[in-house]
Formats: sequence, structure tokens, C-alpha cells
Amino acid sequence: RPCQAQVDLEVRLRKAVEEQLSKCLKTVDHEVTKAREGSFDEIAKAKEEELQDELKVIEHKHRKEVATLKLRLEQELFQKDELIRSLESKLKKAEEVARRAGQGQNCQASRLQTNQIQEQLQFTEQQLETKRIALDRLSKRLEEQMQAAEGAERTKRVLQAELSDFE
Repeated sequence: RPCQAQVDLEVRLRKAVEEQLSKCLKTVDHEVTKAREGSFDEIAKAKEEELQDELKVIEHKHRKEVATLKLRLEQELFQKDELIRSLESKLKKAEEVARRAGQGQNCQASRLQTNQIQEQLQFTEQQLETKRIALDRLSKRLEEQMQAAEGAERTKRVLQAELSDFE
């Protein structure tokens, strides 16, 4: 009988150890699950911060580019306006010379001068139109970039929604 008692004791001890081991495994599984959930939260937060930083960089770049373009275009338009005013003044003077030339002065020279001034004015107007077209193109490109930034914002919201679904 001493052997039987020892076998019974070993069986009970074995069951107790198995139960203890089972409890430990459940605890470990629970702790691993908690750690994973914490890790997912950290990843989601990091992704959100990364997207926010990226958006800030894009917005800053767009604002800076817009400000630079506006300043440059305003300067060019001012210069063109000044040139147009100058050419219009020269045209008026040439017309006055042509009017006087029609009264007996050198008509051919006056017409030549008037034609030259008109050609300068037309050339300047063409340059101004070219600049306006370039401004339109830049505005369209800026609008496309702003739409791309809005797309990034939508992507961010989708990712956030997916992360919240994942949690």
C-alpha cells in the first residue's frame, strides 16, 4: 500500500501542477493580449501623428509656394502695368507728333515713330497675356496640389477608421 499512496500522491501533485500550469498559460495569454492591444494603440497613435506631421509639411509648402507665386506675379504685373503706361504715354506723344506732322511737318517720320510705339505696346500686351496664362496654369497646379492634400486628409481619415475598427 505504500506504493499506492505514493502513486496517488504523485497523481494529485501532477494534477495540481497541470492546473497551476494551465492558470499560468491563461495569465500569459491574457498579458500578451493586453500588450498587443497596447502596441496597436501606440501604432495607431504614431500613424496619426505621422499623418498630421505630413499634412502640416504639405500645407506649409503650399502656403509658401502660393505666397511666393503671388508676390512674383504681383511684381511682374506691376512692371507690365508701368511699361504699358509708359508706352501709352509715348503713343499719345507720337499721335500728337503725327497730328502736327499732318499739318505740314515730317509725316513719314511721325508715322514710323507711331508704328514703332504701337508695336512695342502690342508686344508688351502679348507678354502680359503670356504672364496671365502662366498665372492661370500655376493656379490650376496649386489647386491640384490642394486637392492632393485633401486626398491625403481623406486617406488619413480612412486609416484612422480602419485602426479604430481594428481596435
